[in-house]
Amino acid sequence: MFLWSDKGVAMCVKSASGEVLWRERVGGNYSGSPVCVADKLYCIAEDGQVVVLAAAAEYQLLGRSPLGEDSRSTPAVAGGRMYLRSYSHLFSLGGKK
Repeated sequence: MFLWSDKGVAMCVKSASGEVLWRERVGGNYSGSPVCVADKLYCIAEDGQVVVLAAAAEYQLLGRSPLGEDSRSTPAVAGGRMYLRSYSHLFSLGGKK
């Protein structure tokens, strides 16, 4: 199970036992929730940084990408696309090529 706090601390916990496998400060403040897609966790910080972590038993920061403005949203996934919303823009990633 993966948890992500409003104050930028993410953790991985074995749901059956409660054992914490890792706990790391990823930085930033978060109003939205993380989503898990293809073994990756995505969450948008309030400053618009999209943070990507490996959904794995060992902590791994995979990347950060700025949206260019603040956000208080949760990434949405539908139809093979991921939607990221900032205050004035909606970004669509993926889908058919």
